[in-house]
Amino acid sequence: MILDVGKDSSALFLGVFMGCVFAAQSLVFFASSFSTVWTYKRTLMYTAEMLIALCQLTISVLSNPWLLLCVAGLMGVVAGFSFESCLIYSLNSSSARSQGLFVGVSEALIAGGTFVFPLVGGILAKFTGDLRVPYWFAASVAISAIILQEALYRVIYCVQLRRCAAASRLPDDDAEAPQQGTEMA
Repeated sequence: MILDVGKDSSALFLGVFMGCVFAAQSLVFFASSFSTVWTYKRTLMYTAEMLIALCQLTISVLSNPWLLLCVAGLMGVVAGFSFESCLIYSLNSSSARSQGLFVGVSEALIAGGTFVFPLVGGILAKFTGDLRVPYWFAASVAISAIILQEALYRVIYCVQLRRCAAASRLPDDDAEAPQQGTEMA
């Protein structure tokens, strides 16, 4: 585990580990700035989230620092892809007037999760005395997020189908409306 590398070097290793995550994430941001490919696809997002969960579970059992750094790099790449895809989706799925709102909400959710979930993981580790618990918690959050996203997608898709069906049953604008006070036969 990250903190089991050695008493004198654990803080340094934690810094290097987090540096690998954010360096890989930054490289993905930089590389994606040259692309015009639409990367927001549900299957890709679910795959990215499953990879994050798998990385978290892998971290909980690894003790080799080099393997941990490889996992950190993979996590950074996946996180960079996910964040970039969500940002692009927020910008493209809203009108120019509300883009700031959608991007702001997206970034607020990411920042909130970046604050709250490690805090909860740390509290769980403190109560259980097991440093692996935060990684298990993180993996369960990622898997729960996939389930929630798919459930919301299916509900919203059904609502949208009903709206489209209802819109197709509306009378034409050119059809004459009955006059008030007259009865329809």
